Amino acid sequence: MNKPLMYSGFHAVEALLRHRPEAVLELFVQDTRVDRDDPRLAAMIQAAKDFGIAVQRARREVLEKHAGPQHQGIVARARPRPPAGQRGLLEWRGGQPARRRGRGGPLRSGRPTWSPLPPQGPAPPDILCVCGGG
Repeated sequence: MNKPLMYSGFHAVEALLRHRPEAVLELFVQDTRVDRDDPRLAAMIQAAKDFGIAVQRARREVLEKHAGPQHQGIVARARPRPPAGQRGLLEWRGGQPARRRGRGGPLRSGRPTWSPLPPQGPAPPDILCVCGGG
């Protein structure tokens, strides 16, 4: 099994709780932030509790050790998302393959690059990136 990852900041943790709550193992909240009257933080803590996720108070130093200095007072430890396979991409694209661009591309790598067609709605949560390199 892959090693759990640390996700930090309001947007990242909120997205995890919304799209993949089953992957979240525990939530760390900076102890000084818990005591503030912050409705956004309170909603995330309540959502985590509703999903049965352990919520722990932690000092700033502990959060920085886990996730670096840009944690915004909230860090989630979660299982990494499994990579989407080609079948998942084609299902999301409605069976349409990506368009092939000519050789070179913006990076001048000499290899052909692939450009996705415009998406048919939002990507499913198991698709990390639909294009690469250019």
